[in-house]
Amino acid sequence: LMMRPVFQSELDSILLGINTLEPLNVNIYPNPTNDHVTISVIDGQNIDLQLLSLDGRVILETRFSGNTTLNTSDIPSGLYLINFRNSQGSASVEKLLISH
Repeated sequence: LMMRPVFQSELDSILLGINTLEPLNVNIYPNPTNDHVTISVIDGQNIDLQLLSLDGRVILETRFSGNTTLNTSDIPSGLYLINFRNSQGSASVEKLLISH
């Protein structure tokens, strides 16, 4: 019988003052997309969004609350990353495939 070590517990978070952040609940559709993509955040909080190319270039930045639609018709076809972050520091990264 092999036991797996536990490196962090609830007590560690309390003693060390480490706050565990919940990932953002984000829906992206349609994905893959061609001319627009709709993004919705379930709890309607303010979100900072960055659309990044795979080499790390920032293609688009915006802030929204609830739902937003991005025009992707001028963005070249390819795979992109969307970085989401709220004011509490929770973050999420999603893939977006643009195909014209």
